[in-house]
Amino acid sequence: MKLPSLQKGITLIEVLIGSLLGFILSAAIMAAVINSNIVNRESMKSVEITENGRFLNSILRHDIANAGFYDALGDLPFGGASVDPCNRAIFSDSLEFPIQAFNDTDTPAMSAVTSCDLEVVDNTDVLVVRRASSLIEDSAALPDEYNFQADYQNFIIQRSTDPALFPFTNKQGAEDIRRYLVHIYYVSPCPEDDCSDGSATDSPTLKRLQLENGEFTQVVVAEGVEQFQVEYGIDRSGNGIPNESGVGLDDAYIDDPNDDEMQNIVSIRYYMIVRSTEESEEHKDSNSYDLGEFGIVTGESLGELYKRRLFMNLTRVVNIASKRES
Repeated sequence: MKLPSLQKGITLIEVLIGSLLGFILSAAIMAAVINSNIVNRESMKSVEITENGRFLNSILRHDIANAGFYDALGDLPFGGASVDPCNRAIFSDSLEFPIQAFNDTDTPAMSAVTSCDLEVVDNTDVLVVRRASSLIEDSAALPDEYNFQADYQNFIIQRSTDPALFPFTNKQGAEDIRRYLVHIYYVSPCPEDDCSDGSATDSPTLKRLQLENGEFTQVVVAEGVEQFQVEYGIDRSGNGIPNESGVGLDDAYIDDPNDDEMQNIVSIRYYMIVRSTEESEEHKDSNSYDLGEFGIVTGESLGELYKRRLFMNLTRVVNIASKRES
């Protein structure tokens, strides 16, 4: 006699229910992965802002602190008018301005007073730093750059690889030869060399114009810098400390120094608004950013879909201030 089979198949309803459960589980896993990726992207934007701000502070602090380093040269020349920072023919006339300020400027304004090829975001500051390099060049293999040499009373700046043209000596032998540095910091509308090009990225960028092979060259310092505002501490008493021009006047730090005041800058306070390079669809920047003398800027006016952060730093111009200490 044939026994009945105990095996049974699954019904269509069971198949559909299993498929539905699998779909729900897969959708939940996919949603978790997508959400995790979004959170990670947003977190990386915050990290990007922080890292860019720290890097910018490191670069600016070092350059400002070393402004006016002219090796063996004693007292700096004083007097005269500030000069075009990009005019290489008059580099020797610019040493009395280790720091040069251009306040709340723009591209046409800079083109009117300098020969610098700059594209500048409106109402941002331009900062010029002049100094000799901390690195000593090998006199037997001088670079084809503007080189600097000084003794206590004299100096020479010229583009030459011939050590015979750098004649200053001391008791130990020849004075050191160093590269002469002119660094011009400004906010550009884009990271590319030509922001008027239709393919240029719409991302405000802090750039530095610097000498390379005897010519000024653009260098990107960091993207995402929307504002750069600078205030200058003026030493009016000759003691190396910023002080007011009169009793009760709050002008130890000013944002638009004249030529006389620029030669007495002993510290610098700057503000930077740094944003993410990409928008965040779910983000709304409702913050206000205090930029000192410039005033307050809102996230809404800058574009509220970007994450951003305000960085502020106060740096002493050591080579100027320390020589005035009693």
